[in-house]
Amino acid sequence: MKKYDYKKAYNYIESHKEEISEVSLGIHEDWFWTAEAVWKNGKYEVDLLSTNLKIAGIFGSKWATPVMQVEFKDGSEKTFYCFQGESDNDRPSWLIGGDLSGPVDDARASIELQEVKQMKFRVGDIIKGTDESGYNITNANMTKGKVIGVCNGDFEGEDDIRIEILEHTNEGCVGDKYPVKSKYFELVEPAPFGKSDLKVGQKVRYRNGGERIVLRRDDEMVFTSFDGSYMHGSDYAEDLTVLDGMSSFDIVEVLEPEFLHRALVHDCEFISIWKREEEPIEITIEEIADWKGVSPERIRIKED
Repeated sequence: MKKYDYKKAYNYIESHKEEISEVSLGIHEDWFWTAEAVWKNGKYEVDLLSTNLKIAGIFGSKWATPVMQVEFKDGSEKTFYCFQGESDNDRPSWLIGGDLSGPVDDARASIELQEVKQMKFRVGDIIKGTDESGYNITNANMTKGKVIGVCNGDFEGEDDIRIEILEHTNEGCVGDKYPVKSKYFELVEPAPFGKSDLKVGQKVRYRNGGERIVLRRDDEMVFTSFDGSYMHGSDYAEDLTVLDGMSSFDIVEVLEPEFLHRALVHDCEFISIWKREEEPIEITIEEIADWKGVSPERIRIKED
């Protein structure tokens, strides 16, 4: 059976957010009855990382082709293969289009299906330039740049990533952004661990010291505690910070159970697999006093 490849769809959306207006999943040969929008107006209509997810009530098809249709902001459209597995059967001989679905399915027969290009880099990667490109600015003088977008790049020679310069021998170039060809760049540091890397059964630790388990509830990722309280995965950005600014609930560490099936057992051993790296905050006695509403003379630094 060909099942929807939700991770492929999610990764594509995350890498092309600035370019796309809508993304739908459906069965190419039966689009009228099976298509469902999963991304629209800058937000997910469906949690693509949820478990047992169905599109229009099905996981995929035994004979037909699960696809991802992408509508771009410039008005163009592309349709990509979006499945895992193989077909079990041929199209049933008795299956014909009806008055509503037939014209839609007939029109789609001429659509060229494409493979999602496997990109050299992903959003968040830190890269550096080389002298092979011929670029005047994003060459070896750019010692650090951040991938901020992954473009279509469907054709040979097309720009396929968008970068922001972080470090350059010419400081005036820092902050500039350019579309470039990924083949002329080298990886310095991979994109950091993010929300899309989380798995059911892992434990997250908040900045305030609280801990919760990663689960799925009503087809959505949630972070839940044993008392039943939880936060929605949709409340978090990809970098695991809270979207509404409640920084005390930013996730600062992710731990994995030694044995996944014991994740919900109180005495389960967890191993840290990621920890947020942050610069220490420097603060003066005067700033502490102002924060506490007292004079600096009243502040004493407690001995450890």
